[in-house]
Amino acid sequence: MGIPHLLIRRIEKRDFERVSGITNYHFPHRRATPSKILKRLSKGFDYFVAVVDGVVAGFADFKLMERKVKLMELAVDPEFRQMGIGSALLAKICEVAVREGKSAAYLQVKQSNLPAIKLYQRNGFVITRKVEKGAESFYVMSKSLEI
Repeated sequence: MGIPHLLIRRIEKRDFERVSGITNYHFPHRRATPSKILKRLSKGFDYFVAVVDGVVAGFADFKLMERKVKLMELAVDPEFRQMGIGSALLAKICEVAVREGKSAAYLQVKQSNLPAIKLYQRNGFVITRKVEKGAESFYVMSKSLEI
């Protein structure tokens, strides 16, 4: 399932516009802009982008907490889905978290987002609890990291 010419790297300023576009496609309520990405980076969030043949195909943003890493968002451009990009981004985040001494990774996902839930389960995440936020239901999913 490998992708030719896939590179996972930290976000760079030249990626902000593309990441904003992917964010707004998947999470329209966020109204992402390059300046909002810069602000999140200044608050300790980090981003990895997946680059396929020079094009940013997806991204994940996360935050290293005291003992864990929290995945905030993961999104792949529809044109690049089903290529293993989401799994590659998750692997990179977990690799960094282990290197930084974190014992677990966790995230929240809409209960209705079955493709994302399946992706996380394939990558070792398990549902640990259900959270209700207004009319939405979410799962908290976590994965133990080997240190």
